[in-house]
Amino acid sequence: MPVLGTQSSIAASGYGFLGSDTRTVESSIAPRNLIEGTQITVTVTTDGILDGTTLYYTIRGTLGTITAADFSDNSLTGTFTVNSDSGSFTKTVASDGVIEEGEGFVIDIRLNSHTASVIETTDSVYIQGSTSTGVGNVDDGQGGSTFHDFGGDGNLVFDADTSTSYTYTAATNVKFKAYIWGQGGQGSRGGQGGYSYGSFNLSQGDALHIRLNYGAGSAGPSSGWVGRENGGGLAGIFSSSTINQSNARLIAGGGGGGGLGHGHSPGGPGGGPSGSAGTNSSDTQIGSTGGGGGTQSSGGSLGNGGSGGSSGSALQGGTGRTGSGSHPNYGGGGGGGGGYYGGGGGGGGNDDGSGTRNASGGGGGSGYVHSSVSNGFTGGFASGQNHPDRGNSGEAGQNSRIVFEGIFAFDYRGTANNETYSVNVPANSTSMTAKVWGAGGAGVGECPASGTGLDGGNFSGGSGGHVEGTIPVTGGSTVTVWVGGSGTGTMSGSMASSGAGDGGGFSAVILNGFDNNADLLLAGGGGGAGQASNGGYGGGNGPGGGGSGGLGGPNSGGGGSQSNGGGAGSSSGNPANPGSYFSTGNYFNGYYRRNGGDSGGHGTYQGKRGGGGGAGYYGGGGGGGYDSNCTGGGGGGGSGIISGNWTNTVSQNGQTGQAGGRSARDTGDPDYVPGYGGSNQNGLVVLIFE
Repeated sequence: MPVLGTQSSIAASGYGFLGSDTRTVESSIAPRNLIEGTQITVTVTTDGILDGTTLYYTIRGTLGTITAADFSDNSLTGTFTVNSDSGSFTKTVASDGVIEEGEGFVIDIRLNSHTASVIETTDSVYIQGSTSTGVGNVDDGQGGSTFHDFGGDGNLVFDADTSTSYTYTAATNVKFKAYIWGQGGQGSRGGQGGYSYGSFNLSQGDALHIRLNYGAGSAGPSSGWVGRENGGGLAGIFSSSTINQSNARLIAGGGGGGGLGHGHSPGGPGGGPSGSAGTNSSDTQIGSTGGGGGTQSSGGSLGNGGSGGSSGSALQGGTGRTGSGSHPNYGGGGGGGGGYYGGGGGGGGNDDGSGTRNASGGGGGSGYVHSSVSNGFTGGFASGQNHPDRGNSGEAGQNSRIVFEGIFAFDYRGTANNETYSVNVPANSTSMTAKVWGAGGAGVGECPASGTGLDGGNFSGGSGGHVEGTIPVTGGSTVTVWVGGSGTGTMSGSMASSGAGDGGGFSAVILNGFDNNADLLLAGGGGGAGQASNGGYGGGNGPGGGGSGGLGGPNSGGGGSQSNGGGAGSSSGNPANPGSYFSTGNYFNGYYRRNGGDSGGHGTYQGKRGGGGGAGYYGGGGGGGYDSNCTGGGGGGGSGIISGNWTNTVSQNGQTGQAGGRSARDTGDPDYVPGYGGSNQNGLVVLIFE
């Protein structure tokens, strides 16, 4: 792909050129990462093209499928005019609510026609839409800046061989998983660095500050032929350029340096909640001991033997003690490894003339995971030694390393007609987390009759249930997604009635085909409002709630369970419908699907209507209607279910309707899209692939 400002040479024989020399054309395009409904601007700078010359552009897809419908003008082509050696045009990405499963394009600039030879191609642009591809800018701390897109560029590797200080700034809302290895103790007898990982969810403009080989403790001074081994530095991710513990987000501890002398005393490994102590000197005559490992609350202790040295401290490994003796060949203790708390320096060796005795190893630094990091882990080197991007980082004498691996997230937003998607799992994904919100029941109940004590607009449909879980997946396999719709605010057709509403449709994720329910994650839809009553809540991993009854009697619809549909509300006229099982053919092939929660039933009689039942694993029953005002019962909510191999599951029932409506559950989730899952709102499904 061309970089910003790349020049393309073009022959002077074409129309619009001034003179006969070869000329140049440059293009710039911004922004390079779009969300739906936003605009890009393309600027073309020319040298030698006559004023008034028309240039032609064509949009060419580079990732996914780009069509004319992706743009608000419904076109992949256009023209613009050059004046004063410059021309520009804008293009707006359509806001259609459709999920863009990773789409990218370039724009080719041409002379004479849309089919003429290309004279310049812009940088790639990515439609973010509802997908997070992991895009950002990387500053290496030495004046260099690089744009990185996980979708096109793969994993992002921060290597201490290039720099020990980086800043990553999110160009759009991005998700990634970080894997980090601390530096091994700096010698052949150094302890291994620790290993940590965790997932980050950044908003546009958020920055993370990377430090490699940071806080390594120095070995104690040595004399004569005896060498020295410093500790290894931590690998860390911080929320600020001010590097301290309060800004730490994820750390892997460094290994302690070995203590040297006639023999070798290895340094302690880093990482985990506590680093390991350095090895004591093998010569018991001098009483030299290894430095202690750092913990979550204190630095590792200073080893005994020799003089000087220091314990570990916040982010910093301690200094090893100085050796001693009457002869010149004594070794200093190994330096402590950096960490959330660093390891302590090792005790020094001794030379009394009868032989040089060993110094002791420095302690390893501790790892750390901040509470804001999702699915975090910190442990020893062995936990991450087989990661394909590790290289030799973390081994004795080797540098630290940090790898960002893009997480691809897609959200699927329901409409009144419900939606079904067949989703291809990204090639390298091994795990999928699904977050599912059922649709809320529709309708705003009204009771205009005087003397009832009830005012119009005091009732609503119930909100949908919420479930989530994580499951192993295989790249290239298919996941099926259903997203429920809220239906309409009033019943349609023969069910027309002021105030009463459809039930909400369920939302679901299923693996391995429709007929295999072994891996099913389904959130029930909320029941619709009756004329004078609230709809019941949609179920999480369990039954939906029953609707509230109108004034005319116990005419609310029952909530669906995981084995039966909800009962129909009683009625003095035409009966309401009970709920039914979600996989019956009528639901998926006809009227009921188009109307969201109608599979749960409806209440009818002379305009005094009950609410429709919410759809679910089993649907809620419809509310009944009576031959008087203020009698329409609320529809019951549909049930939800979690079945199969899902782990890390979450289940929340929706809420029974009330005046002003109900919001969705867990609206504080970073992946939740506002305006879905509550009363009168469509459902939502978010898939996150790692």
